[in-house]
Amino acid sequence: MSTPQDASLRTDGSGTFSVATWNIRSGRNGGLEPACRAMSSLGVDIAFLQEAKLTRGIHTRFSSGYSIVATDAPSAHQGGVALLWRDNELFEIEETKIRHPNVISFELMTGVDRYFVVGAYLPPTDLDTLEHVRKAWQTCPKGCKMQANAYW
Repeated sequence: MSTPQDASLRTDGSGTFSVATWNIRSGRNGGLEPACRAMSSLGVDIAFLQEAKLTRGIHTRFSSGYSIVATDAPSAHQGGVALLWRDNELFEIEETKIRHPNVISFELMTGVDRYFVVGAYLPPTDLDTLEHVRKAWQTCPKGCKMQANAYW
């Protein structure tokens, strides 16, 4: 949760933070925790992970300083995405929404800018996911800049 002091730090628009995307092959059976440790060691602040393959809501919600939101993958063998982020006075993550097993959206606030971010994994044989990405874009709040993050 941000404080008024955090908000004042964001308003000047100065500073940097890092964003990454990674096909982790699987977050199952403890695979999500090493991914978080790797992102931390690389200094990544926000990461979008594809091929998480997490099912039935069974996954870590916090690891190595990161908050984690993940979808239920269509199967334990393909798909699924996860968003992880750590606290940083330069940005705030809000309105995370699972749109589809392979699509997550969120709002990223930085200084005076607000971004609507859609992250997706597009499996080669799945044409349905692209429609869910399109539907997510249609919900972009007024005043938000659009940002895509996809892997196929």
